[in-house]
Amino acid sequence: MSAIQRSLPLLLCLLIVACEDTSAPPPTTDVCFTTQVQPVIDAGCAKSGCHDEADPAGDVLQRPGIVVPGDPTQSRLIKLLTSTDLTVRMPPPPWPAFDSQTINTISQWIDQGASVSACTSPLDTTTITYTSSIKRIVDLYCVGCHIKQVSGSGPILTTHARVKDEIINGHFMQTLEHEDGYVPMPPGRTRVTERDVQLLKTWVKRGMP
Repeated sequence: MSAIQRSLPLLLCLLIVACEDTSAPPPTTDVCFTTQVQPVIDAGCAKSGCHDEADPAGDVLQRPGIVVPGDPTQSRLIKLLTSTDLTVRMPPPPWPAFDSQTINTISQWIDQGASVSACTSPLDTTTITYTSSIKRIVDLYCVGCHIKQVSGSGPILTTHARVKDEIINGHFMQTLEHEDGYVPMPPGRTRVTERDVQLLKTWVKRGMP
């Protein structure tokens, strides 16, 4: 086989790539502050006794060194979120630490310049499961209180089965949506975002997989 014959498959691949439609915009990797970062910061940090009305989380983000645009490794926020020292880590115990996916999203946001401009992105409801979408919401907004059975803590919400049971037999959605006659949850000024409420509603409608 000649060198030209051996090169034909590669040449064909190059021709196909060259002929592809380039009119479609390239996929974006930008992280949206208002839909991906702010809700997480509000839920994980805007708690009574932490960054509440007296010390808002939004103000904390503006302090020198907390967020260094373009450099996650030098941003104190990332160091606090990933610290193994429980006296330093944020959110502090008993609230659970942010998972790696959430921390990676915040790191990407900082790496991309940490813009706080308002933005919107379509809500992806193609595949919603407890593991892929719902556990993150429950961990952020609920598990800090509903992690073990103590006086006044209410139901434990640390597993798929427990969350599903509370939705079916309790008042989970009514409290999250602050319906009249129900104690609004989570307590304090933090409220589950409308996007996350829509994810929960869609998950419930599909049988809570």
